[in-house]
Parts: sequence; C-alpha cells; structure tokens
Amino acid sequence: MPPSPLPGSHFVVCGDNPLAYRIARELTRRYGEDVVVILADKFTNHGPQIAALPGVTVLEHAALTTEAFTDARVASARAMALVGPDDLANFHAALRAQELNPDLRLVVAAYNRRLGDHITGFFRDCTVLSRSQLAAPALVAAALGEIAPSHVRLSGRTLYVARRGDRVAGQVLCGLVVPDDPDGTTQLVAPEDVDGRADLVLAVADGTPRDPLARQRNPARGVFRMARRLLWNKFGAIFAAIAAAALAGFILLAVAGHAPGDVLYLGVMDMTGSAFTGPGEAGAE
Repeated sequence: MPPSPLPGSHFVVCGDNPLAYRIARELTRRYGEDVVVILADKFTNHGPQIAALPGVTVLEHAALTTEAFTDARVASARAMALVGPDDLANFHAALRAQELNPDLRLVVAAYNRRLGDHITGFFRDCTVLSRSQLAAPALVAAALGEIAPSHVRLSGRTLYVARRGDRVAGQVLCGLVVPDDPDGTTQLVAPEDVDGRADLVLAVADGTPRDPLARQRNPARGVFRMARRLLWNKFGAIFAAIAAAALAGFILLAVAGHAPGDVLYLGVMDMTGSAFTGPGEAGAE
C-alpha cells in the first residue's frame, strides 16, 4: 500500500467509473499527487485499474458517509472530486465533506444540468461539470476536424494547444510531441525545432477569436477531398457514368457542326427525351 499522504497534500476521488480512473491517473502520473479513492468494491467496475495506480490509496465504503470521509482524511484534503452516477448522492456527499472541511475545493459531476446549476450556491468553492459540458467541445472539435480544446492558466496567462499550421509568430512557447501510446508521456520541443518534429504547439492566448473554418487551406487538396467524397461510392459511380455520356453527346453534336448554343440546347433535349432524331442527320449526331 502507498505511504499515507501528508495532511493537506492529498486529493480525494469518489467513484469507480472511467472518469474516476482518469482523474486519479492524471493526478498521480502527470502531477505526482497523492490520491485517496473511495469506492464500493475495488474488484468491480474500474476498481482494479484504480487500485493498480501507483500513489493511489483505495478505501472501500458502501456509501459516502461521514465515516468514509473521516477515513479518507477529508478534513485535511486539498480537493475532492465526486463523480458517481447519482446526482443527488453526489450533492449530499458534497454537503458532508464541506462540514468536515469548509475550505475544501469541490468538483461535482452532475448529469442533470439544471440541478447542477443550483448546486454551486450551497458551497464556498465548488465547480459542477456535466458530461455534456465536458463532451460538447470535443464533439464540435471533431466535427470541424480540430483538436479537442485544451486550455490552462499559468502565471496570469492562458495557454492553449493548437495545430502547428495555426500558430501566430511570437505566440508559440514550445512544440508538443504526443505519443501514440495513451500511457506515453508528451514531450516538449523547442520552438525552433517545431517544424521538424511536432504537429501540435503550446501557444499563448492573446484574446483574438479563433475561427477554425477560416483557416487557410490548400484549394487543390480541398477539391480533391470533395471529389473523392462525391464519387467514391456507388451513387458517385452512376453520376460519373451519366456525366461521361452527356459529355460525349455534347462532343458529338459539336462534331456534327452545330453552333455552341444548339449543342447545349439539343444535348439537354436529348437527355430529357424531348428531341426527335431525324433520319437525314449526320452520323456523329
């Protein structure tokens, strides 16, 4: 079992779902913090994965009672995350935790957004997040072909992750090399080496709105991508065959000696079945 955290230096996470696991992993692996996780059974759901994390102390309690919080030393914790599936249980647990530690920083998951909007008024330092609030930016970014929005405040400045092609001169702090392995560690690259090694950069926000739809794109690549989407399917193949037949018809009418206006008119009439073929017309027509 990991050594007991020092008073005022640990975090408490309540839950055994994937979100609880991700929070505990981020706090321990990325930030080197000590984490106490309260869950009902460490052998169910994501309990085994959570228990295997170094720096995590797992406490088994059937409910988030005062006794459970006392066992987790909530009175001396820095912050607590309540990410269970029951909004009402999370709310009641937050009230119990605040009684033990009025200065405790609370992060509460609320799946009912309307209820979540009213929860924060009961606490001194509380943030309520819903699944839709967390997922919506990532879904929008995926729809636009963008990276998921990532921002952090550091020394009074806001830093954000952007693509290398979107950066503005003078705003880039470093490049980011993200490994394919989810458990790998992102590497920082010096600004002068960004072009050769990193596709992502960490930049300083200057308050300028960023519109991903207004990004400068390669016109030829855009035309090729659109043509592939339109033609690379059975309907596209049928359309291409019809278009080729129509083009051949226009060419034959032009070879027969018709004026450009007549070529267009007779070609459209032929395609709509409205034209009559004369027996004395030229072979090409």
